[in-house]
Parts: sequence; C-alpha cells; structure tokens
Amino acid sequence: MEDVSPSATQLLRHGPAFGKKFRAMGCEVGIWIVTSDAWQAGPWLEQAQAWLWEAEATLSRFRPESELSQLNLQKQLTVSPLLWDVVRWALWAARWTGGLVDPTILPALEAAGYVTSFEKLPKHTSADAKGPAQVAGWRAVQLWPAKRQIQLRDGAHLDLGGVAKGYAARQLTRLLAPLGPCLVDIGGDIATWGPFPGMPGWPVAVDHPHYSQTDLAMLWLNGEAVATSGIDYRRWWKNGREFHHIIDPRTGLPAKTDLLSVTVVARSAVVAEAAAKAALILGSRRGLRWLETRGLVGIAVGRDGQIYTTRPWQRWLKEGKAQWTIAAN
Repeated sequence: MEDVSPSATQLLRHGPAFGKKFRAMGCEVGIWIVTSDAWQAGPWLEQAQAWLWEAEATLSRFRPESELSQLNLQKQLTVSPLLWDVVRWALWAARWTGGLVDPTILPALEAAGYVTSFEKLPKHTSADAKGPAQVAGWRAVQLWPAKRQIQLRDGAHLDLGGVAKGYAARQLTRLLAPLGPCLVDIGGDIATWGPFPGMPGWPVAVDHPHYSQTDLAMLWLNGEAVATSGIDYRRWWKNGREFHHIIDPRTGLPAKTDLLSVTVVARSAVVAEAAAKAALILGSRRGLRWLETRGLVGIAVGRDGQIYTTRPWQRWLKEGKAQWTIAAN
C-alpha cells in the first residue's frame, strides 16, 4: 500500500509516457519515462528493474545471504559501494534528525514482531508482546573510508528499509535521466527528474489514510521527491495490542504518536523519507514545528482525522503546485 502514488490515468492521457510496474523491496514499484522513442524505453526500464532487484539482494535484512545480513552477522566487513553509500545516507539521516531516524533499530523491530517480510507476517497472533529492545544507536556504526569498511559496535544491527527505498528512487532517476523526464515510485517513496510535458508537473496523489481509495491532495512535482511515513498499513496485533514498524529509538518501542501519516516534499527522496518519519515520531505539535524550521512542504493526518500542514504547503497551494482533492479541515 502506498500513501502517495503517481496518477497513471493522467500520465497515460498526456503521453508519450512509458511505464513498468513490478515488486521489489517488499512493495509495489512503478517507473515512468517520457520519451518519443519506444524502442529505447523498454530496455531502459528493464535495466532499472534489474538494478533495483540487485539492490534488494544486497540490502534486504530478510535474506540471510544478503550483504547487509552478512554485515549484521560478522560485525565488521569490507562492503560494496552500494551498501557503503546507503549506510552513509542512513547515518546522515540519523544525525540530521537528532537520532529519530536510526538504522540500528533492527532488534527493536524484531522484538515488536517484525521478523519476516510484511506479506508473510501474521497480522493477528496470541503471542505475548515483548518488552522494549535496546537500540545501540547510530554512533555505534563506525566507518573506515580508506578500506570501505563498516564496523558495528555495542551489539548494533542495521535495518536500512526506508533509507534504502529513498536512495534507490534517487539513484534510478539519475540512471534514467539521459533518456528524458522520469518518475520512480518505490512503495510511495517517489523521485522525479525533469518536468512532465503538457502538465504543471508530475501528478502525484496523496492518499487519505482514513479512507481507502480516496485522495487527500494532488501534488505537481518538477524534480522534487515526496515520501510518506505512516502507521496505517504496516501494523499487526499481539493479544489485541497494536504494533507497527515505526520505532522510536528513544524507547525501543513502536512510536506513540497522535499522527497516522506524514507526507513530505523535499529535493531528495532520502530527505523526504527521513523527515516524514521524524515528524511522525514527534507527533502533530512538535513534528510539524520540526518540518517548519527546515522549510519543508508537509501534510499530516492525525488518528482523529485532523489534518495539519506546514506554511510551505500553504505556499505550494497558492502557487498551484498542490491542490486539495477533498475538503480539508
């Protein structure tokens, strides 16, 4: 399930756009290219798919043979350029968010019950809930650039899920850019390159977390990225108690927040992903203020249905870069 998605109907209506959809990284992926050369579009889309599948094989914590799993097992490893880059971005996100987005939360995710891919995860069990797991903290990750070596200290184990998706979306737009304007959507982490011809931008719908199949707003992206962090989909229950995948590193438990979802627009999908998650963990009052101080376009929906926006969002409305598709409160 995605909380933001490209409007395929509008893309097809305003061609020439060529697209490809498939599954990777535990989610639905959509890639769109604008080009008049149909013969080139197919091979480029296949190349993008192959790159993403290779990235998943490297970065998945659910594959024991993946490079990430080997790093978690061995604790010190000379790694590939791909894993090195993603870990560097993950540490940047941790530093930028003051530790709210921390790649060392894997023990807490597993303690909460997220031990297999979400499609295979039982949504209701009678298993007893475990207490909080210790999060080593991002400073326990040591980088040795000269050797491209990563060391995990203090029992640290890495999960790169959200950052990996944002990074992959960013990299794929760079891969496809020589062919023309493009959009990459990896489970709602969306990156764009260039304008969409004949339209105000790439049309991207923001879903309403309280109403399935209902859009909350429409964005028009021209090189920007957007990501949503939410607890409306990846959640499960143990003995009637709700759990979800957004871990608060300060407690080692699923975040207690009055927000259901946060959507953020930024120049990079990694930035949008990290900002949305940090704001969600902080909640409506502190989270929206955190986005405001960084000048980010943001929209959040509370558990009670209340809609919150940042001042940059209001500016986007005035400039025609965003529009409500339902009556907002």
